[in-house]
Amino acid sequence: MGIVFLAHDTLLGRDVAWKILPPELSERPKLKDRLLSEARAVAAVDHPNIIKIYDIGEQGGTHFISFEYVDGVTLRDYLKGHAPLEPHEIVTFMRQIASGLAAVHAKGVVHRDIKPENIIVSSTGDLKITDFGIAYLSHSAASGERETTVMGSRRYMSPEQSIGAEVDPRTDIYSLGVVAYEMATGNPPFTTGDLAAHHLHTQPTPLQELRPELPRALCEIIHTCLAKDRGRRYPTAQELVDALDRLDI
Repeated sequence: MGIVFLAHDTLLGRDVAWKILPPELSERPKLKDRLLSEARAVAAVDHPNIIKIYDIGEQGGTHFISFEYVDGVTLRDYLKGHAPLEPHEIVTFMRQIASGLAAVHAKGVVHRDIKPENIIVSSTGDLKITDFGIAYLSHSAASGERETTVMGSRRYMSPEQSIGAEVDPRTDIYSLGVVAYEMATGNPPFTTGDLAAHHLHTQPTPLQELRPELPRALCEIIHTCLAKDRGRRYPTAQELVDALDRLDI
């Protein structure tokens, strides 16, 4: 939903990722206000697994956001060369993503578009969640409005997203479960057909049928994240982190 450049901040002498938002966002004041609200919330989060926002502004009617530049590749590109991942790496990656989500959820932000393209694996092996604000525009709690527009990436969206229902932190936990399933097998649980219907009604193939060598406890954690009923998922991302920390892998 924007054009991103590698830019150099001449004032502070550092490289940044510089996103220019498309004109249609600038022409809709409510969306612009939500964008600013979400960006400020994320900017208040100081967490190693969340991309940092440096600045937001407007120049000549063009709205821009300046982000931390991370030297690395998207998780999508990483999986192309490494999937399926070993259990230890799955746990390490899941824990970093869940830890970052716990930090932003505490600020009242739901990402709504957790997928490999929105996670960066840095050259040091650290994960950074990116693309906040944009993914959450249609469900800004600060707006006091409820929209039924289905937003997100269909392979990774939760059952509630698929029908345009309200989202909460457990929505991101489901999407993380889809990403974790892909880390474990090389593919999301559903790739063809009516993806929305699959997320609503079809149970994914049990991980231990696809990879019997995976620890049962890890498979149970991933399948808990993938529960159709959000009440059966981990209530918070921090509880998911705690469950991962109890694994002996």
